[in-house]
Amino acid sequence: MGKFLLSLIIAVIAVHIIILLGALGYGWATERFDDEKLEQYVATWQGVELVEKLEVTEQQETEETPTDAIARIAEMEIKSETLRRNLFRQLEVLQNMKMTVEMAREKLTKESGDLQAQKNEFFAAVEQYENRVFEAGFQKVLKNYSSLKPKLVKNDFMQMEEEQVVRYLMAMKSDTATKILNTFKKPEEEAKRQRILRLMETHNSVANSM
Repeated sequence: MGKFLLSLIIAVIAVHIIILLGALGYGWATERFDDEKLEQYVATWQGVELVEKLEVTEQQETEETPTDAIARIAEMEIKSETLRRNLFRQLEVLQNMKMTVEMAREKLTKESGDLQAQKNEFFAAVEQYENRVFEAGFQKVLKNYSSLKPKLVKNDFMQMEEEQVVRYLMAMKSDTATKILNTFKKPEEEAKRQRILRLMETHNSVANSM
């Protein structure tokens, strides 16, 4: 029985050895094993833990030569000068734009003032024309009222505002105006005549105080 167990153990060990050798042979044949992996497999088989090798890459600083330093400084000065010139050009453009805007605003202000002056002159001319036309019409109507019978004039005056009636009466000869006012006999006519007389007295008082 003891010999059988010993033979069985030896057979198992032999099988493991054959499997390991086959795996190693396959790895070498397919180039899947390098020295580092082989070392790891052997260590694992032996129960030893390997410490991972760290590759230390040394960074070597390249020393700048005087020629390189001069070239770098010259390049920086060229860039600085180019930037300064660009800024000056942009500043000049902005100044020119500002001057153009100021000139345009001054011109617009002047033109606006001229336009307002022309507008005022136009309205003044229109007003003068209307006044002349109105005065001409007024004088024509005044002449007609002065030649009509007082009762006919009274009928028109009863339809007018008191201020307008007063203007006509004050522009007439006094005796003509008196004859017209004397035709206001009915109660409503007498009431209007009193209002007209009060307005005429007010206008005379203002004219005398000036």
